Amino acid sequence: MLSLANLTLQKRITLTVLIGTGIGLGVFSWLGIQSLKESTDLILNERLTIARTIAGHLDETLEYIQVELQDINSNNKLPTEEEFNSTAEMMRRELAKSGLSTQSVILINSEGKILQTDPETPGIVGLGLSGYPEVKLALEKGLPTISGLVLGPFNSVPVVFATTPIVEKSGKIIGAIAVSIDIEQSSNKAFKPTTTVGETGYTELVDSNGIVIARTRPVFPPAEFERSDHAFRFAQLISQGKTIVRTCHRCHEVEGQTKRRRDVLAFAPLSSTSWGVAIRQSEEEALAPTRQLEKSLLLMGIILLIGTFSSMWILMQGIVMPIKVLTSAIKRVAAGDFIVTIPVKRRDELGELSTAFYTMTQELVKSRNELVLRNEEMKTYTTYVIRAQEEERQRLARELHDGTIQSLVLLCRRLDSMHDKGELLPSSVTDRLQEARVTAEEAVRELRDVTKALRPPILDDLGMVTSIRRLLDDFVERTGAKGQQKVVGQQRRLPSDTELGIFRIAQEALRNVERHAKATRVTVTITFAHQEVGLEVADNGVGFSVSSVLGDLITSGQHGLLSMRERAELLGSKFEIQSSLVEGTRVMVSIPVAGDISQSQPTPTDR
Repeated sequence: MLSLANLTLQKRITLTVLIGTGIGLGVFSWLGIQSLKESTDLILNERLTIARTIAGHLDETLEYIQVELQDINSNNKLPTEEEFNSTAEMMRRELAKSGLSTQSVILINSEGKILQTDPETPGIVGLGLSGYPEVKLALEKGLPTISGLVLGPFNSVPVVFATTPIVEKSGKIIGAIAVSIDIEQSSNKAFKPTTTVGETGYTELVDSNGIVIARTRPVFPPAEFERSDHAFRFAQLISQGKTIVRTCHRCHEVEGQTKRRRDVLAFAPLSSTSWGVAIRQSEEEALAPTRQLEKSLLLMGIILLIGTFSSMWILMQGIVMPIKVLTSAIKRVAAGDFIVTIPVKRRDELGELSTAFYTMTQELVKSRNELVLRNEEMKTYTTYVIRAQEEERQRLARELHDGTIQSLVLLCRRLDSMHDKGELLPSSVTDRLQEARVTAEEAVRELRDVTKALRPPILDDLGMVTSIRRLLDDFVERTGAKGQQKVVGQQRRLPSDTELGIFRIAQEALRNVERHAKATRVTVTITFAHQEVGLEVADNGVGFSVSSVLGDLITSGQHGLLSMRERAELLGSKFEIQSSLVEGTRVMVSIPVAGDISQSQPTPTDR
């Protein structure tokens, strides 16, 4: 895995911002999801609260009916005809106060047979009502009951039976009074909840069979004995006494077509009877605040993301780009371009770094100018020293040749003259004279070698090529190695300083080979080109590590290499050394030549 230390600053900042953005978006998304969930739960709980409130209101109404019926039937005996009519009238009047429309009041015996009705209906006395479950339950258990939606016994109109048993003081059930309530004619105050939720919301009142008793939407009234589309589930909830709130699908009619719509449904059962209240509303409308919150959170997330990347871009511009500018300026300085202005003008740490960098470049410019001036002075001085050295060598060679050598030659001649007259001298003296003459001749030979080393006269007379050939011949004579000289190109005479410099480099190169290389073969190649002259001295001896030696020629003791390099630089030459332990050493110089003194035939020589 790639280490962070190997990444660029820009990539590190980008990675850090992306990680931070990911964490921030993760936290923001989690908070957003929690907010959406809480908002959804709040809306759903609100719908459930409304359903419970309506169910509570209906419970109060039904409990009122039961209390009124119990109060009216408090005589503990079957009423007479006159008492029944009075009781029926009282019931109608009391129930009307709650907005309930009474279709008929029925007196039945303990067997469920009709004894009397109000208003009186011919032909029904003696009919049984025990087929209605709630009426039968009231007669069996002695408890007031309220039925679901059923057909009335007289005119097949949907009604609800409210039944109160008549119980003697001994506890025996002797009959009951049943009131059939016309749901359609009853006001909204009683059985039709008036609460609506939004434009698409409505309330349904259902019985234990899932039949819709009432619905708040007048444009969508329930059909006769219409079963709810969740009748079985509602029946379960009523029997279990459980509330529920959720989303569900519903088929509803729009302009004669049937479409499937997703609704929010809240259901709450009544406690006084086996009824339940369902509140329904389209999910699109019910959860509109949540959808709006979701859009707002999405918009905020997009803004946050854009803001983060904008901040990252600004951060890059504010930190990475100035650093890149500084890096570019540093590279220019490293390449030798010290004329730079302050790259970054700011008041922060980058500005301080830029100012410090500018101060450093000014100091470097100052130091470089001093070094350049000192190097020029040193070069001039070195040129002067070498020239003075060569002049001194030339003077010494001339003085030795014209003075000392000539005196020794004259001494030899006088010794020869004295030897020729040796018959007049003792033999011991003549022997001493002969020894003195031999010594004088050896001194002459040594002094001539010294004068040639100091300043070979042949260099001025015959030129550089011949002089280097003599150097090579002397090297071969002293070491016994094989020597070869090659001349490539059009041979010509060069300015005296150039020829002298090339000669000295060749002389020092051969001296190094003799002292250190232990070579058996040496090749000297002189190449004459149009604008330059090249010299190469190659041997097959013991090489060395060029990098370690050239690193510091003074401390490594390689004064010969130092001398060659100095002379090459004074001539404006390219100086190069190639060496290995098995292939020997190769010294190469390439000296630019502006002109020449004389020109010979372009015949390369190889000796």
